Amino acid sequence: MNKVSILKRFLYFLLAFLILCIEQTPTIFVRVKDVRAVSLLILVMLLISAGALFLGKRMGLLEGFRALSSMKAWGMIGLTYLGIYIVTGLGAMVMMWEGVSNSTNQAAIENAHMNPFLLITFTVIMAPIVEELVFRGLLMGRVFNPDSIVGLIVSSLLFGLVHMPNSIG
Repeated sequence: MNKVSILKRFLYFLLAFLILCIEQTPTIFVRVKDVRAVSLLILVMLLISAGALFLGKRMGLLEGFRALSSMKAWGMIGLTYLGIYIVTGLGAMVMMWEGVSNSTNQAAIENAHMNPFLLITFTVIMAPIVEELVFRGLLMGRVFNPDSIVGLIVSSLLFGLVHMPNSIG
């Protein structure tokens, strides 16, 4: 690996960090109640989402979606869903053993008293788009090679840390 390649990978990593910071900025205002402020915040979140999609398309990070047309891809999606279901069940059991009834994410959502429209915009639209761009697109596609096991592990660990776990479960 030459110096230019290392610098380029480092810059992609910094870009990923900057995008995550921009994504989290609107959460400072999640408790606003004024309809105009909520509307403006939703607009900002949608613009951040659109910007992430534009950046992803411009950098060629959305090409993997073409693979969704194959049956193999849908089989892998099904296996992934099954894996998530199993891990969620195991995590719930571990949380019961630990005496924890709620995950940090769930508790944060419940205690935020967020406007439902903001919650939907953030959790259903903006967060998934930005997280896919950062963790799969930039980290897995640019900082590491797409087939890199180390990249997969680092990206997965960073994804988990961003979601602030409070227990093994």
